[in-house]
Amino acid sequence: MAQVVTISSLDEALAMAKHQGLKYNQIQMQGQLSNYDSKIATSALMPSLAMSAQSDYNLKLPVQLIPAEIFGGAPGTFNEVRFGQDWNSNAGANFEAPIFHADKFARAKAASKTRDQAIEDAKANTNNYLQLVSRAYLNLLVLREASILNSELDTTATELYNTTKAFYEQQLSSKVELNRAENLMLSTLQQTKNVIANTQVALNQLKALVGLQASTELLINDELNKYVLENAPQEISAENRSKTKSAELAVDAARWNLKQQNWAFLPKVSFNSRYAFANQSNQLFSGQGTNFNYGTVGLSVSMPLFKGFSQYNQQKKAKLQLNIASSQWQQSIIDSQEELSEWRIKFEDKKQSGQLASRRDELAENTLNLSLLSYNEGVISLNELFNIYNEYVQARNNRLQTTADAVLYLEYLKLEQ
Repeated sequence: MAQVVTISSLDEALAMAKHQGLKYNQIQMQGQLSNYDSKIATSALMPSLAMSAQSDYNLKLPVQLIPAEIFGGAPGTFNEVRFGQDWNSNAGANFEAPIFHADKFARAKAASKTRDQAIEDAKANTNNYLQLVSRAYLNLLVLREASILNSELDTTATELYNTTKAFYEQQLSSKVELNRAENLMLSTLQQTKNVIANTQVALNQLKALVGLQASTELLINDELNKYVLENAPQEISAENRSKTKSAELAVDAARWNLKQQNWAFLPKVSFNSRYAFANQSNQLFSGQGTNFNYGTVGLSVSMPLFKGFSQYNQQKKAKLQLNIASSQWQQSIIDSQEELSEWRIKFEDKKQSGQLASRRDELAENTLNLSLLSYNEGVISLNELFNIYNEYVQARNNRLQTTADAVLYLEYLKLEQ
C-alpha cells in the first residue's frame, strides 16, 4: 500500500522540506565541505612525520680487479673484488616542522574565510530552496481552489446552455446564441481538465521538493482563506543577509589570497630531522650482514628567486580577483536592498489589494446569480450575461492569486529573519 502523508499548512510543508528534503540535505553538505578544506590548509602549518622502507636485490654485483699484492699475493697479479652484497635494505623516518611559512599561514586564513563564506552560501541557498517550496505549495493551493471554482462554473455553464437550448426550442433565442452557450460550456469543461492536470503536476513538484517518492499519496488539508495576514517583519538590513555576508567574506578570502601570493617571496624556515637504518646481507631478513644507522637534525631555509614570472602573474591575478570580489560585494548590497524593498512593497500592495479583491469576488458572485435569474426570465441578453460571467471568473481568480501572493511575499520576508 502506498504511504499517505498529510500536510495542513505552509509551515508543515517547510518543516518537511527541512527534515527529509534531499535538496536541503545537499545544501547542508555542500556547506560542510569547505570546513574540511580549511582543516587541510591549516594542516600545512603542523609538523609532519613520514616513514619509508626499501629493499633491493642486486641481480649482478659490480666486480673490479685489484692488485693481488695488497692481499699478500705476487706482484703483477690481480684479484677479483665484488662490491656490495645481494640484499640492500634501509628504513628511515623524516620529521619536519614549519617555523616560518608566511604563505601557508595566509593560505590557511583564506581557507578559513572561504569556509565562513560557504556557510553563508548554504544559508542563502537554503532560503532560496524554501522559497521554492513556499511558491510550489501556495501555487498548489491556488490550483486546488481553482479546480473547485471550475467545477462550479461547469455546472453554471451547463445550466446556461440548457436554458438557452430551451429558449431556442421556443424560438426565443437564435442559433448563434445557442452555439455561444454551448461553446462556453465546452470551454469551461476544457479549462477544468486543464486545471486538474496542472494541479497534479504541481502536486508532484511539491513531492519532489519535500523529498517524497512519486508513489506517496500526498493530501493537502489546507485552504488559502485560513491564512490571516500579519504585519510585515521589521526592516531587514541588506548587510546582514546571508548572500551579502557571503560576498563580504569572499572579499576577505580574496584579500588573504593576495597576501599569500605576496608572501610567497619570503624565506621559509623549517626544523627537520632524519634517522636512517641500513642493512646489507646475502639473504633477506637473515639477521646477518652489515648494519649501520645515522641521523641528522637541523634547520632549513628556502626562498624562491625566479619562477619564470609565474609568481608575478599570480600576484596580479590575485589582486584582480580582490577587486572583482569587492565590486560584487557592493553590488550584492544594492541588489539585496532592491529585493527586500520589492518584497515589502508587493506584500503591502497584495495585503491591501486582497480586501478589495475579496469584495470584488463577493459582488461578482452575487451579480452572476442575479443575472442568471434575469436571463432565465428574459430580462437581459446572452451578451450581457457573458460579460458578467467573465467578470466573475476574473474576480475569483484575482482573489485567489492576490491572497497567495501576499502570503508568499510575507514568507519571503520571514525567511530572511
